[in-house]
Formats: sequence, structure tokens, C-alpha cells
Amino acid sequence: MSAIGFYSIDEVNQSIAHQLAERCGVRLQCLSPKDPPPNGQYAAVVYDLDAFSLPHRHQILTSLLSETSDAVVACHSYDLKSEEITALRRCGVVVTRRLGQCLFRKLLAILTEPGEPDGQVDE
Repeated sequence: MSAIGFYSIDEVNQSIAHQLAERCGVRLQCLSPKDPPPNGQYAAVVYDLDAFSLPHRHQILTSLLSETSDAVVACHSYDLKSEEITALRRCGVVVTRRLGQCLFRKLLAILTEPGEPDGQVDE
């Protein structure tokens, strides 16, 4: 399986994400806003929305809602409104409030089982 890309500038969350991915047996590559778009390099891409400024976060949300991706896409944020969560999930984005094992398990399930992602995660 290809690696998971993790967009974040928060070093603590990067460390946590590495630990979670390792527990799942998946390689994780941390990415920053300076990195080019993934363009199929990763099986899944996770966005740490709370790590970014409001304008950059809005840009990411707009992109997630309007663009399609070959990779499974996920994001986590404590500050997403319920309407944003619903819209993201309709677009197939996996959404959680926090970075946790549940998020990585869901990504692995989507990557290893046939079918469309539903974006639903129970935390």
C-alpha cells in the first residue's frame, strides 16, 4: 500500500500521526503547505485543518468540496460546523473532530475494502 500524506504544520500532530500510522502498519509522509499537491502520490491524504490559518483552512475546505481526488481524503478539526461536516462527507471526505486511531482505521478500511467511502466515522 502507498503511504498516507499528512498535511500539517503542527509538530505535535505530525508526531501523533506517525505513531498512529505505524500502529496500523502504514507509512506516513508529513507535508506542508509549501509542498506541491499530491497528484496521486499517496493512497490517502489527511488534512489537519486546525493547524492552518483561517484563510488557508478556508482554501483547503473549498478545494476539498470542489475537487475530486484519486486518493482517499480525510480531515480532522474541532472547529468544523455541522453543515461543513455534512458537505464534506457528501463529497466522500472522511471527517473526524480529532486526530485518532479511529481516523486511521477508517482510512485502512476504505483502502482495503471495495466500495465507495462514506466519510462516516464514529469517534
